[in-house]
Amino acid sequence: MTRVVLVADTVYLGDEAGTALTRAAVEITDGTITAVGPLTGPTPVGPDIVDLGDQVLMPGLVNAHTHTPMTLFRGVADGYSLLTLEGWRTVVLPLEQQLSTDLMTAAVEVSLAEMIASGTTYFADQYFAVEAYDSVVRSSGLRAELAYGIIGLSGRETREASLAAAEAFIENAPLDPLVHSWVGPHAFFVDNQLENIEAEMALAMNHGIGLHTHFGTSGAEDQVCRERFGMGALAMLDRLGVLDRPLILAHANTVDQEGLGLLSGRPVTLVAAPSVAMMSGAPPTPVRAALDAGVNIALGTDSLSSNSADLFEEMRTLGKVATHEARRPSVLSPRELLGLATWRGHRALDTRSDTSNGRIVAGAVGDLIALPAASLHRGPTGAQTLEAALVYGASGFNSSTVMVSGRFLKRDGELLSVDLGGAREKRELDFERLTRSQSVPV
Repeated sequence: MTRVVLVADTVYLGDEAGTALTRAAVEITDGTITAVGPLTGPTPVGPDIVDLGDQVLMPGLVNAHTHTPMTLFRGVADGYSLLTLEGWRTVVLPLEQQLSTDLMTAAVEVSLAEMIASGTTYFADQYFAVEAYDSVVRSSGLRAELAYGIIGLSGRETREASLAAAEAFIENAPLDPLVHSWVGPHAFFVDNQLENIEAEMALAMNHGIGLHTHFGTSGAEDQVCRERFGMGALAMLDRLGVLDRPLILAHANTVDQEGLGLLSGRPVTLVAAPSVAMMSGAPPTPVRAALDAGVNIALGTDSLSSNSADLFEEMRTLGKVATHEARRPSVLSPRELLGLATWRGHRALDTRSDTSNGRIVAGAVGDLIALPAASLHRGPTGAQTLEAALVYGASGFNSSTVMVSGRFLKRDGELLSVDLGGAREKRELDFERLTRSQSVPV
């Protein structure tokens, strides 16, 4: 049995009431939270007691949409919108066509290190050739859902090979309590056509797993489906039964009220990536409308268009964008924004476990982070709530402690499971190899 007790001056539970305990302790046993409560006497001492002092202990963050190998390309898409097929084909596809799997590992390590450093404890990845780097993810200690990317634009032979590779990976992936496989269609209807979608759906059903795809970045899916099938893309997915499977729809910038009605109460999550939307000139994900319609929403960083893994940055960006778009204040409360980055992310990704995950309650997974209270730049406690200070003042990179399933991945500000400096040096060499040996213009 492994046991650790974290003590902090402030423990933010992440529950519906926004409860924050003063000078409290959280016990984690064998990776699960077993007790939470305020201290009633002196601080206990012992080898399994960690006193964090004047810090805020809170649930770990969930990045519900990213592409870890693509930090190898960070910066090449500046000035382009990757939320259009044209932008992706112009900037990313030429690089990916020359990308060998041995050039992925260091970029993935950089992504993992940056996520840990900024307080992410759980993430959803979507990319091809996952077998080239899944062992790196497992050794990092992060919780992850790895969706094997399936591209459908390059002809039948390539599509079939991509689907076969995804199936082989899913069938042969080792059993791991933290890391699991998903199916990752690149984009329904725009890329993956009807025959592919049906095969991808069958693959997900056969293995009892979900699908993670891009959707609604430009409205192209709706145009295609209305021309071919006489209905919108979500209506077509509903007819195919896809909306009854665990499903991540990344970006969802153009989903309308009719579409939200189809998603209400379904095991589907829209993932907002507000920094990417802003940098691409795309409309924001309709987060307020989705929440009001009973649709789950989570947060993601995507990759190329956002140079930060910090989900606190995404929270405050989304809060400001939603308010600006609606032309009225407080469209999304700090508590709602924190929920998007914690328990709603768990609801999206973890289809196997207790719905209490993403909160600090007994029975939830021991995924926790701590930030020094001074780093929040909080106003007077009577003037600014803790939740507002976290959303609008915190940086995940200021976290002192990051724990997944009771294991420290960052402690006293030091990364413990990934060598960020070494990975950055290797990634630099990998990018030089990619662009020099293959003569890829950037």
